[in-house]
Amino acid sequence: MIPLAELKIKSEQSKIDISVLERDYVISWVLKGVFDDVLLKEGLVFKGGTALRKVYFCDYRFSEDLDFTTIKPSTELGERQIRESLKDMCTKVYTQSGIELTLADFRQTRDELGEEAFLGKIQYVGPRGHRVGSPPRVKLDITFYEQVILPPNRSPLIHSYSDAV
Repeated sequence: MIPLAELKIKSEQSKIDISVLERDYVISWVLKGVFDDVLLKEGLVFKGGTALRKVYFCDYRFSEDLDFTTIKPSTELGERQIRESLKDMCTKVYTQSGIELTLADFRQTRDELGEEAFLGKIQYVGPRGHRVGSPPRVKLDITFYEQVILPPNRSPLIHSYSDAV
């Protein structure tokens, strides 16, 4: 995990709130964890505003959530498999980075067969060590009902912090 001082310096230099930078940092590690997991890597396609920032445009707006579309049917990649993979990912990211991740919520938000959708919330304790009150979270939206037209691209993450993901 990067030191708090690194976030403070980045915050002062960029005039971006330190909590926004911490979330951006944690998001990089969550993404690394997701794409280090074979089941998730082969079954999910990363999309949305955070994908634009983390894969294509380092100066794109900051985002608070991670959006994914599945490329496997729910019979191969269902709620139980995703939940267990996300829990395992949280443990592995902690081991690799020191960031405490907890899958605080994972539930189905749409249950039409073949068009399922899930919402997950991952709580974290990052460089700021925030443990008082409601812990910060990263939201995950996973949908089964969107059609992926082009083959997914495998691209490196943009991670503008001193540790490597």
